[in-house]
Amino acid sequence: MRLAAADEFADRLEQDEYDDRAVQILGRDGTRVIATCRLVLPMPDRPLPMEAEFALRSAEIGSVIELGRVVVDPSYRGDGHSVLMGLAGQAWRSMRARGFTRAIGATPMRLIQLFDALGFTVTRLGPPRLYWGEERYPILCEGKPAIPEIERRWIAGEAGTPPATDRADRENRNQ
Repeated sequence: MRLAAADEFADRLEQDEYDDRAVQILGRDGTRVIATCRLVLPMPDRPLPMEAEFALRSAEIGSVIELGRVVVDPSYRGDGHSVLMGLAGQAWRSMRARGFTRAIGATPMRLIQLFDALGFTVTRLGPPRLYWGEERYPILCEGKPAIPEIERRWIAGEAGTPPATDRADRENRNQ
């Protein structure tokens, strides 16, 4: 997958019509930006980006937020998802501050497996398609069910370790 260079965009910034109703979240290491994501807030009669791209209209409109544009610098990916989890934690805090516990998005299967391993309830809303340079599924993700597993990992000091790859693996580990 090729990421576009800043020079390819006006003002060296990628922007679209959804940014005016979005919360932008940055993860930093000192002054260096190492991770980003965007929460697009719902508006009546305007689809969220994933709904427009996948030609879907979620029955959950108004009660979900879209989490997208999740990017972690490749040099910060090798430690068991700690940067991704920190970014997700801040996104969760921002969602909760606005009254949301569910998000829609477009994600590759490897992240669906990660979300499942952490205890999130993930519902695929349609078949995969090529989106942002790779095959992604439109999903609805509920955050509340994951809280016990994430808290258990945090308390046990396992926040930076990769989760089990499926529910059966996780259930065996918890016995």
